[in-house]
Amino acid sequence: MQQDSSYKSDTLEKSSDIEDRISELPNSIICYIFTFLHLKEAIRTKVLSHTWKDRSMDMSIIVFDPKVINIDLDDDVSLESIPLPQKYQFIERVDQLLEIFTINQSVSFTIWFPMGKQFTSHIDKWVNRAIGKECETLDLEFKFARIDDEPYNFPFHILLSSKKSHLKCLSLCECQLKPTREVVHRLNLLESLTLVYVSMEASDLEIILSSCLNLELLELIDCEVLTSLRIFNQDMRLKRLLVTPLIFVANIELSIPCLELFIFNGEIENFTISRMNQLKTVELYIKGTYPRGMSQLLDELSRNAPLLQTLFLTCHFDQFQSYAHNNNQTPKFNNLTHLELTPKGDYGWNMSIGILYKSPKLEVLVIEVSKG
Repeated sequence: MQQDSSYKSDTLEKSSDIEDRISELPNSIICYIFTFLHLKEAIRTKVLSHTWKDRSMDMSIIVFDPKVINIDLDDDVSLESIPLPQKYQFIERVDQLLEIFTINQSVSFTIWFPMGKQFTSHIDKWVNRAIGKECETLDLEFKFARIDDEPYNFPFHILLSSKKSHLKCLSLCECQLKPTREVVHRLNLLESLTLVYVSMEASDLEIILSSCLNLELLELIDCEVLTSLRIFNQDMRLKRLLVTPLIFVANIELSIPCLELFIFNGEIENFTISRMNQLKTVELYIKGTYPRGMSQLLDELSRNAPLLQTLFLTCHFDQFQSYAHNNNQTPKFNNLTHLELTPKGDYGWNMSIGILYKSPKLEVLVIEVSKG
C-alpha cells in the first residue's frame, strides 16, 4: 500500500510539473496553441486558473452558434422556435465572450443564430467590432429566423465610419442588402461573396460588383428578389460564379473574361454570354423548357467559350430532334473532354450523337436517363 501511495504521489507531482511548464510558456506560444482549439475548449481552458483567466486569447476562427447556449444544431425545430429569452441569453453570451477573445485581421468571425431586424443594435455592434479590428472574414448566418421577422440589414454605414475595410470574404444568410455607391467602394478588397436567401434587387448587386473588382468567387443561393443577373465588366477577376435561384430568373447576361466556372440551377428565359475566353467548366440544370431553345444556348457556349472542357447539362432536349440528321447545325466544341447529359424529352439521344460528331477531344461521356 505504501508503494502504491508513493507511486500516486510521484505521478501527481510529475503531472503538476507538466501543467506548470505549459503555464510558464511565453504568451505568444500560448496564443498560438489557442488557435487550434474549438470555442468551447478555449473557454474551458480559460477557467482552469487565475493565470489562464488573465491570458489573452487570440483565436483564428471565432464561431458563435446555438451551441454557446447549449442548443443542438441538428434540431431544426428548436432552432426555428427559439424563445425570446434564449435569444437575449445568446446576445449576452456573445458579448461576454467578445471581452475574452482578441479579434485581429486574420480572424474568421461567424455569427450563426436565428436573428432578425429587431436585434439590429446588437448585431451592428458585433459587425462594427469585427470590421474595426480589421477582420478579413465575416459570416452572418441568420438561418431559421422566424418567418414574421424582418431580415437584418447589412450595415454599410459602418464601412463608411471605419478607416478602411479589410474584408476579403463576406457571407450573408437571410439578410437585406441596400448598398450605396458612396460606401460600397470600401469593399474593394473583397475576394469571396456568398449570399443566401438575401433580399436585394439586381441594381443592388450591380452596385456591389462595380466596386469589387478583386472578387474571385460569387455565390447567389435562393435570392428570391433577384430575377435577373447582368455582369458586364472586363476588369473583374471573377473566376467562379454559382447561381442557384429559388424562383424563375428572367435573364442572365455575362461577359467576364476571367471566369473559369459557371454553375446555374433553376428556370431561365434568356441566357447570353460573350468574351468568356477562360471558361472551362459549365454546369446547367435548367428546370422547365428553355424558351429560346437549347440549340441557341449551346451555340452561345461554343462561340463564346472556346476553351470549354467540361459540360454538365440537364434540361429538355426536344429542340434537338434534327441534330442527328443535320450535323451542320450542331455546335462545335474543339476542347470539350468531359460531357454529362441528363436529357428530358424524347430527343436526348439525337442531340448526344450530334455533339459527339463535333467534339474531337471528348474523353468522358455520361448520359443519365431522366423521367422528368
